[in-house]
Amino acid sequence: MKTGNWSRVNTVKKNNENFHGFKFTTFDLSKIIHLGTVAVFCMASWPIIAEESNSPITLNGGENKTINYTLKTGSEPAVTTKNGTNNVIVDWPGSILTTGENAYGIYNLGDLNSTLSSGEVQTEGINAYGIYNLGDKNRTTSSGSITTVGNGATGILTKGDGRDDSYLDTSSSAEIATSGTLAHGISIEGNKHRSQISGRITTTGGGSVGILLEGNDNTTTVKGDVSTNADEYFKPDGKDEYFYAYGIESQGNRNQVTLSETGSVKTSGKWMFGILNKGDDNAITVNGDVITTGSSARAINSQGNRNTITLNGNITTGVKGKAPNSSSPIDAIGIETSGGDNKIIVSGSITTHSKSSDGILTKFNTDRGDIDEPIEILLKSGSEIITKGYRSHGIMHFDYDAREARRKITLEKGSSISTEYNNSVGIYNTNNNDTIIYGDVKTAGNEAHGVQNKSVNNTVELYGTIVTGVKGSPTKGKKAYGITNEDGSDVLIGSTAGNNGTIITYGNGSYGIKNECRTAGCKYTINIENGAGIQTSGSDAHGVYIEHNGAETTVAGNISTSGERSYGVYNKGNGNTTVVEEDGTINIGNSGGNDAVGVYNNGDKNTTTVSGEIRTGEEDEINQEINVKSYGVYNNGDANLTTVSSNGQIITWGGSAHAILNEGTNNIATVFGGITTYGLNSAGIWNEPGSSEKTTIALGGKITTTGKNSSGIYNLSQGNESIIAGMIATKGDGAYGIFNLGKGNQNNISGMVVTSGENADGIRNDGEDNLTYINTSDRSVGGVYTSGTESNGVHNIGVGNETKVSGVIITTGTGSSGIYNSGSSNKTVIANNGIIGTSNANAHGVYNFGDNNKTFIAGNVNVSGNESYGIVNNGDGNLVEIAGTVCSGPLCGNSPRIAQTASAALYNEGGSSNTFSLEEGGVIIGSISASNSASKNTFIFDADKSYKFTVGGVAKGTGDGEWVFIDEDGLDPVFKKVNNLNCAAGVTGCYQMEAATLDNLEQNDEITIIDNNALIDSLPLDSNGSSGAGSDSGAGSDSGAGSTSGSDKSSSSSSSETLQKLNNTVWANVYGIKTNGEETDARSEFKSRTAGFTIGVPVRMNGGLDWDLLFNISNSRNDLGVTGDQQLTVQSYNFGAVFYDIVPSSSWDLDIFGLIGYNGYNQEREVLNNSVENGEETLKSSFSGNEILLGFDAEYYKPFNETIDLTFGIKGSLSHEKIKSYSNKYYSWDARKMTQGSIGISVGVEHRKDALMAYAKLGANYISLLDGETAGYTISGIERTFKDNDTDDVYGKVNVGFEYNQSENMLFRGDFSGFSSTGGITGYAASLGIEVNF
Repeated sequence: MKTGNWSRVNTVKKNNENFHGFKFTTFDLSKIIHLGTVAVFCMASWPIIAEESNSPITLNGGENKTINYTLKTGSEPAVTTKNGTNNVIVDWPGSILTTGENAYGIYNLGDLNSTLSSGEVQTEGINAYGIYNLGDKNRTTSSGSITTVGNGATGILTKGDGRDDSYLDTSSSAEIATSGTLAHGISIEGNKHRSQISGRITTTGGGSVGILLEGNDNTTTVKGDVSTNADEYFKPDGKDEYFYAYGIESQGNRNQVTLSETGSVKTSGKWMFGILNKGDDNAITVNGDVITTGSSARAINSQGNRNTITLNGNITTGVKGKAPNSSSPIDAIGIETSGGDNKIIVSGSITTHSKSSDGILTKFNTDRGDIDEPIEILLKSGSEIITKGYRSHGIMHFDYDAREARRKITLEKGSSISTEYNNSVGIYNTNNNDTIIYGDVKTAGNEAHGVQNKSVNNTVELYGTIVTGVKGSPTKGKKAYGITNEDGSDVLIGSTAGNNGTIITYGNGSYGIKNECRTAGCKYTINIENGAGIQTSGSDAHGVYIEHNGAETTVAGNISTSGERSYGVYNKGNGNTTVVEEDGTINIGNSGGNDAVGVYNNGDKNTTTVSGEIRTGEEDEINQEINVKSYGVYNNGDANLTTVSSNGQIITWGGSAHAILNEGTNNIATVFGGITTYGLNSAGIWNEPGSSEKTTIALGGKITTTGKNSSGIYNLSQGNESIIAGMIATKGDGAYGIFNLGKGNQNNISGMVVTSGENADGIRNDGEDNLTYINTSDRSVGGVYTSGTESNGVHNIGVGNETKVSGVIITTGTGSSGIYNSGSSNKTVIANNGIIGTSNANAHGVYNFGDNNKTFIAGNVNVSGNESYGIVNNGDGNLVEIAGTVCSGPLCGNSPRIAQTASAALYNEGGSSNTFSLEEGGVIIGSISASNSASKNTFIFDADKSYKFTVGGVAKGTGDGEWVFIDEDGLDPVFKKVNNLNCAAGVTGCYQMEAATLDNLEQNDEITIIDNNALIDSLPLDSNGSSGAGSDSGAGSDSGAGSTSGSDKSSSSSSSETLQKLNNTVWANVYGIKTNGEETDARSEFKSRTAGFTIGVPVRMNGGLDWDLLFNISNSRNDLGVTGDQQLTVQSYNFGAVFYDIVPSSSWDLDIFGLIGYNGYNQEREVLNNSVENGEETLKSSFSGNEILLGFDAEYYKPFNETIDLTFGIKGSLSHEKIKSYSNKYYSWDARKMTQGSIGISVGVEHRKDALMAYAKLGANYISLLDGETAGYTISGIERTFKDNDTDDVYGKVNVGFEYNQSENMLFRGDFSGFSSTGGITGYAASLGIEVNF
């Protein structure tokens, strides 16, 4: 650095600007020696010419002077022009030599002067300019040489405005050389100058600029070479001012500087810029070469707004071959700008060799006057940026403060950015940047990212290629991300018109995309379009890494990683969304990388949707243990949602490679598409310890696993819910369909669970209080199926588990039970549509191997293998209630008729106090047995059916192998020992237990009284018999089915006297009655349906009684018992007479009747029998009875007015029936005599109008079984007696009806009634009658 004392002569420029116009007052001795040496050299080289002069020349205006000789002067200018319009020519071999301070070669003072030099101009001295133009519109042309020696001695200095008429031209042969401090090659101070500079310009002093332009609207074209050789800046003594030797410096606005293809700029010192632009609206075009070799030296530096830099040539900074991390030179930037609304267009190349040397650096600082307007950088096709130093970015933008205007970086296809050393980013941005890449970005160093966005509001669109690291060298290019956004940026890896965006990273820890957020509320999207992709090959190299909340990642293209612990998408935060679209793929660990995950969500409330494909691991069916822990989707947090849509697929290869892994609480996985795992211990869905995970396999969804111990769904936590409407299929040993290791889990199966390996339960619950529902009985779409050895349909190992089957469980392997409860207090329900089927040895339908388990069977359990039990208990206090069918053995449905060994439908294998209870609807096919290891065995019968069971065991009692039998229906079974061959093989003893339901005896009296009342109600009582057409008969009886004519003692009876009574009369009545009897303590439930027909013919006796001869036929169908296990059909035929008004003088109308009848009975009885096919058989019996029925009906009429009568009635009946004895295959019934009586009262009202009479009536009847409440019967030769304890009942009844006299010869009757008894019998009846007179 050179220093000196200065006195100001002209303007002072500060702050990194050059100084000129200063006068030295003292000198540096070394400088004087140097100047002397140069002077001696120069004089020795001067040419020998014919003429020489030492006299200065002065032109006073409008004069011309040609110097073709040597002009030598002292300390004053050699040529001075005044007053303008002078012309000075230095013609070769002419020359000008000056020595001394301010000794200018040529000094043009004024306007419109012209200087033309083809000779030489040499000056020696402070501020001794070669040519000095002080005025406007001066013109300078040089094809010779200008040499200055001295501080401040500029080669050509122009001060003044050009006004478009002035120019400065130097030809290719021209040379300008300066060797002093602040001695510029060319300096122009003014506006509107046009300069075209060829040849060579060289400066060697500190602060000596090759070409210095100060002013506005200047146009400068450099076709030659500009070189500055100062090593350091110049700082005046006592002043905080620095001056640098730039190649070209332009200060001002609207200036244009062009470096042509033949031009070049070279600088060698620190801070020595190739081209410096200060001002606004300037244009710099570089078609040649700009080379800097010093530290902090920019090839082009632009400070201001709205400037345009166009690079078509080449820029090189630093020293080739220097160590890229060397401390010298450093910070050698290719292009640097500060300001707003600037543009940089690169068609050429930029190469930097030094540390911290960016290819392009843009800055923004409002403190320096930068405007908040967009900045644009465009790399055109064929352009390239190469950096070879440490922390040397291809393009870097830095904001000193926040701005709103955006910066746009565009790399056209065919352009490239390449960085070769560590921490050297391809494109480095702060905030508000839009980066669009169609070209290539390559980095080779560690932490050398392709694109790095440091702050907020950035976007990246990639249609080209980003490559970081070195192929095959994962330790090079470590932690070099393809794109990294430190405060949120939208990223598009796009595909358009054959341009497919691709990110490739080779180094360890090198993510394809890394997005972070440091600002609250930061959100962004990442979109990888179809055809685009990300590839990483190093370890810990994720495809996409998100570290914040609310990010959205869409993969329609491809993400591929091959290194260990390299995830396709890694979301570290909450509320992030990842979508793999239908054409999208994530391919993980395909070259052997372990612990590699397709999508990893490390946080809460993240959403992952897979409509395309996620594939992890290397396809190798032989070695299924490679790629350990390569998961498809891994949720490490709470409330995460994973959806595999209908076209989606997750496929994993390798050991412990679960398709979906949830580690947290309240995570939800829904599968509409497919999940396939091929490795050992690789579950379809694996839920780590936590709670409340929910898994749904929707209709059409499928989980397939092939490896050993690879379950479809594996829950290690509690409160999990698995809903299967699709399918789970496992093929490996130990591969459960669903595995729950925890409590409170719920499995809801309406789809299909299929396992084919050994020890592969369909559903296994190893915890407490788990619920399993199997809901679909359609085998084509649902159920649980296992085919391997010891592979149970449902296996409950813990306590308090509940299994409800309304669907299908089928097992075909040895030792594979339908439901296996190996814990305590488990509950099993086989609902109406539920089916359990097993077909191999030791394969039980339901196996309770624990205490206090409860099993309810309303569906079907069918086992057909050797030593296979329908239901087996091996524990204490187990309860099995059977309301469905349990079958074991060759009699089960379509099972093969094969001999079995020690098989049973119901079996107590061990333990104590185990109970089987046969409920209504229950059927047992096969043996009922207990081993000698089981005590206090209990069998409860509550099926409301007759039964004949063979039971294997020791005997009745509570000891080992003994049974306690309880009949809840009150039946008294008959026991007898039978041959052991009648029971399952291996039993100690075999007993037959037989009982019959007595509904036929219990309900015989109710059926009889119902049928008799229906018959009585069909008679035309209180109507005076067949009174002839047009009869004015009164109200009917209170019977339910009777058609009742009005009495002739009613208020309107006088009208009947006008009618002719005919003897040729017939009447008929059809009726029907429906009755339901509720179950009571003394009677079982029954249902009765009766239909009948009665016809009568009048018999008239002169002066005697009127009576009708009648005939009745009826049919009654009765379903007896809760289950309708008995059907009793009664066909009745009755013949008798009705006598009308037997006390004519009384106010009462009294009718009496009497009938004799025959009742034909047909009975069908269902008997449960565990030794016959289908578990029950139907026994038929036919028998008959004879009956006498007598009764009366009395009615009293009280007229209310001319059209309304009030009625009061009393009626009674007495029946006696003798039923013959009968028998069937197992039972016989003694003859029985029954006598029943009834008495009733009624009140009603009748209304007559013209030919129509309508009535309504309320009544009550008391009915009693007077005799025959006991009956005898025999079971297996044992006589028993039945006693009916329900002998009395009271009925209430409501009747409504009508009579209609259509004509004198025809009358119609109708009645509808409803009734109910205190004994729980209800019903309704209807009848329709007709009377015709001939």
